[in-house]
Amino acid sequence: MDEITWMNRPTLTNALAIVAFTGWNDAGNAASDAADTVREQSQAGLIGIIDHDEFEDYQENRPTVSIDGGGSRRLEWPDTRVFASTKYDRDLIVVIGDEPALRWKRLAKVLADGLRSLNVKEVISLGAFLGEVPHTRDVPIMGSFDEATRTKFGLRRSQHEGPTGIVGVLNHLFGNDGFESGSLWAGCPHYLASHPNPKATKALLEKLGLVAGLPIDATALDEAILGWGEEVAHATTHTELVEYLAELETEYDADVTEPEVLLSEIEDFLRKQ
Repeated sequence: MDEITWMNRPTLTNALAIVAFTGWNDAGNAASDAADTVREQSQAGLIGIIDHDEFEDYQENRPTVSIDGGGSRRLEWPDTRVFASTKYDRDLIVVIGDEPALRWKRLAKVLADGLRSLNVKEVISLGAFLGEVPHTRDVPIMGSFDEATRTKFGLRRSQHEGPTGIVGVLNHLFGNDGFESGSLWAGCPHYLASHPNPKATKALLEKLGLVAGLPIDATALDEAILGWGEEVAHATTHTELVEYLAELETEYDADVTEPEVLLSEIEDFLRKQ
């Protein structure tokens, strides 16, 4: 039995897959929002769903109920969705899912087999982490790619050792399973952990567009970033927070936040989860 419920399985050529999961790997919703933006701009249509019934602990990640315009209730379960687009010069697959609680290796195999059946050759996964990053400065982007790609696009190499999420697992397993596999991670301010971060989303999209050669319009987020900046500025007027933010900005501007420091912050973040 096919673990992916296919609505359509298009014939693609040398396709690229963009993969993001909500939850632990997705600080500020930056990664999942970036993938969703790619889905929208590429006009990717839903072609498959991986049901999470064997991968989920529903007491940890519960299904949700919503009410539509007609007053009817709709029950939505955690899942992983596969979208496809032939809009660009290179065929594109976008995968957006909820980080599962169980059987990660099994899910990785299901997804890998599904991507291979679509003739996907390369996978770029997206993630976001919390760190000592001031919201008033550029968003740091880290990448896990071959040395030539890192050098070309100015990506910092991850040296992380320790706990990882589904994005790290997939990136590793896909690379060992014959795919060209890499990942991009955005650094988000830890003091804004509970807020969506369109600035980090835009930074991921800009770097993804360069690395993948996709014509992504990241400026579509400018209005959201402006509103976000005004809200954050209003919320960070407390004296102690203002002083702390000034310290972060000083360190950032003085280049104290070197790659190894960011890596240390990622490790601290992962260990606390």
